[in-house]
Amino acid sequence: MNKPNSGINYHVSQLFDYDNNDIDEIITQFYDEDQYVQNIIITDLYGTIIDSILIDDWVILEEYTVNDKAALIKDNTENLLLRAQIPFPYVKLRLSLQDCETLAYIDSSCAFPQYYDWIYEINTIDKITCDDQIMYCVGANELSPSDKEDSNKSILYLFQMEDDTLHFKDSVIECGLSISTPYNTILTVGKYFYAEVGLWPQGYRRFYLNRVHLNSDIFTEQLNTVNGSVEWTDTLSIYYHYPSNYRVVTSNNLDDAPQVLQYRKIDTDNGNSVHFKAYDTTDWQELWSKTDTEIGLGNIIASTCIQVNDEDHYVMYFRGSKLEIRDRITGNIIHHQDSVLAVCDILRKSDGELLFFVEKDDETGYDVYSLDGPIFVSNDEPPVQNDIIIEQYPNPFRSSTTFSFSSKEPIQNAEIKIYNVKGQLVRKLRFCASSLPRFLEVTWDGKDENHKNVAEGIYLYKIKTDKQEFVGKIVKVE
Repeated sequence: MNKPNSGINYHVSQLFDYDNNDIDEIITQFYDEDQYVQNIIITDLYGTIIDSILIDDWVILEEYTVNDKAALIKDNTENLLLRAQIPFPYVKLRLSLQDCETLAYIDSSCAFPQYYDWIYEINTIDKITCDDQIMYCVGANELSPSDKEDSNKSILYLFQMEDDTLHFKDSVIECGLSISTPYNTILTVGKYFYAEVGLWPQGYRRFYLNRVHLNSDIFTEQLNTVNGSVEWTDTLSIYYHYPSNYRVVTSNNLDDAPQVLQYRKIDTDNGNSVHFKAYDTTDWQELWSKTDTEIGLGNIIASTCIQVNDEDHYVMYFRGSKLEIRDRITGNIIHHQDSVLAVCDILRKSDGELLFFVEKDDETGYDVYSLDGPIFVSNDEPPVQNDIIIEQYPNPFRSSTTFSFSSKEPIQNAEIKIYNVKGQLVRKLRFCASSLPRFLEVTWDGKDENHKNVAEGIYLYKIKTDKQEFVGKIVKVE
């Protein structure tokens, strides 16, 4: 996907079935600050631009350049543009629906600042369905500056469509920095920042994780909060438990497995630390808390829920050129590695396929990747299930390796599949006999389906019998 020549602040925003053919298109947005133009580009999955929406009525507000965000939504088969704008400097938020072809306004609604002096930035915009209610959410920051202090707080604004008219429903403080909707719930991150202005200024930051209940009375349930401060001198910055990169990493969620929050603390005296916390989606109580990681303490850039070993309770996240996979149920790290790709965003198509976006080195657009096959991770322990024991040796191996099976009963209809680390099938070993003995050995000669020697490296195996499956990891060396 190539960026238009005039593109500035180019970013992927969503996947959307734009032409009603049950195939998702990629929606990207860019802002041309010289021409005062916002362009929404619709691209197919092969990178070809199939349409664009040009918006020329957005506003630049001093150094805050992006104060107009949009999302495509569908009303039956009709495409509509949902826009959140700040049409007059720092005064009010306007949510509007427009026809995608003509850009004619269908309806709009305004929400005035509820707590502070003005709105200065829009964080996110989304359409959600919760408890059979269709609502529109806009996360924004409200600012309250003065001669001696500077503070801002994120707020979530909620709108609802009634009789083809948008109505401002409510606003919730300490929410709206980001939102997700796992299992019929709004899960939202909020932020509060306060800075004292003086000879040695000091800033205070607090993050919140809240669940928003959309009943007759909208209210929030606080799941987590963390705060800290930073002091600026003429030569350095001193941090005291200062929170950073506070985010829900379980994006692209498809089930009711736990939701995982991640954040890091910056502390000048005690050192930096990383924190993972999981919350059950039934009663939203904390299930576990972890402070370990194998990929360093830098900020997580992209994350997604992912299937591993044919199970859905895992989360994968990227930090630069490193990735880590964690079990959402136990909190244990099951895999980590250097990544060839520095993934910047991950979106899930309507058919479940994940798309990984990587910004090009020359910043002229994105390369888009998908998984070649399933992900299997070994626990490096001999699997024992239903009285069947499977061992594999030698490991590592040079030319061949042997799988041994032992069981109290005859082994039925077994097969072994060997995958590379990309998930591509390398070799299939199948043996089928009802008279197989209770002890059996099968040797892999280190060759692929074309009978060519495989390269050195890590390989994953999946063993399936008539009653169970096992996965493991083997290494070939020269």
